[in-house]
Amino acid sequence: MSLILEAKISNGSSMRTKIYTVLVRKIVGEESAYPLEKIKYQVVKYNTERDVSIAIKEKIQWMVTIGNEKKVYKNNGDIFFLRIKREWENKEICVFAYIEEPDNSVCFKTKIKELHFPIVVDKYKMPGINRDLTNIADDMSYGYGEKNRFIYDKLMLNRYKEEYIKEGFNESKHSFFSNDIAQSKNVKSIYSKEQIFNASYKLPISILGKNLDISTGLDVRVFDNFSDDILIWDFKETASLYFAKGILKKNIRRMIDKFAKNEGGVYEHSDLTNAVIANPRTKDYLEKVDQYIKSQMEMKSNRIIELEDFIIYCETNKLRRIEKGKNFTRPIYNNDTFGGLRIALNDIWASEVSITNATLIDENYCEIDYSVILWDHFGLDLPDMEKVFSVCECFVCWFVLQHLRGYRPFITKIPINRKIKIELK
Repeated sequence: MSLILEAKISNGSSMRTKIYTVLVRKIVGEESAYPLEKIKYQVVKYNTERDVSIAIKEKIQWMVTIGNEKKVYKNNGDIFFLRIKREWENKEICVFAYIEEPDNSVCFKTKIKELHFPIVVDKYKMPGINRDLTNIADDMSYGYGEKNRFIYDKLMLNRYKEEYIKEGFNESKHSFFSNDIAQSKNVKSIYSKEQIFNASYKLPISILGKNLDISTGLDVRVFDNFSDDILIWDFKETASLYFAKGILKKNIRRMIDKFAKNEGGVYEHSDLTNAVIANPRTKDYLEKVDQYIKSQMEMKSNRIIELEDFIIYCETNKLRRIEKGKNFTRPIYNNDTFGGLRIALNDIWASEVSITNATLIDENYCEIDYSVILWDHFGLDLPDMEKVFSVCECFVCWFVLQHLRGYRPFITKIPINRKIKIELK
């Protein structure tokens, strides 16, 4: 039995010793917790007001019970840390502290909450919507050369935003935004013929110290005299000949075939996904996401639910992202001009990151599964015709088909699944 010995001297000669049995009377901890967290429990009261010695505190044992199961942790002192396991979800654990025998009346109960996946970590812009989330993305518009100002009303956009925050892009529910649903003539047209025919790019002439205007609108006007079949053939053959190779040559031909079918919707193919995953810029992007998740887990004391972020960030939210430690948005493939990624994707339009599972490996490590979905638009906007590459006939054909012949651009989807091992602090 654990004792405190208290000595008293009386009359200068005699000594009396009083014996106390030390018992734990109160423990404090957390009333609720999520898996992966490390919870602190502490003895804060004994059956004596006198100071309990370190030697006796070192003899304190801890016991955790879950239903009929129990585990004893010996010689932990008056403070005990417990890592919460996934298998304890939706259960109540009882934590006991004692010196010799546990007392059923002295325990602390903690309710273990369930983790619900996916946990949204980041959403950067939205598929099919412009940079400030107020209307159609310019490169997702199409028509016959008549200008409409507002394509999506506020109510429609707000509903899409609310649904996208909760469940991401739903190909069935959000088919209107992927052009999967055909619209009547010019409903999604944002450029007039006058705007299109006046397009040009500025060629810097250093020797003259000025820019030379090169008309791309004139090229569009000329190619507008060709039939759809000729434009599609030229687009497909020129793009696959000059701007793609290997498996991505087949990929761009598939994408142009989909465009030629005028069906809109979503394009996804393993050839494109695998090429994206293998690209160094993707690897750099994913490493930044890895580091963000790891740093946030440490900052949030492994409370994984606190990584959830329901904000849809747009390009004007740069400062807010920096404040949250998000130094990533999406990878850009504008350096792969001839390999097949630039013409298929160029700069990825939108991205979403979600944690899909978390597994406790041992006391100090866990494995987190997360998914990234990269979204892009297979379409052109007027600024694309104001760049040097626009003089290439495949882009002129593409632009004529989309904005003067009503061929529907579509959304491209690249899903990536990843696992990371995290040291739990």
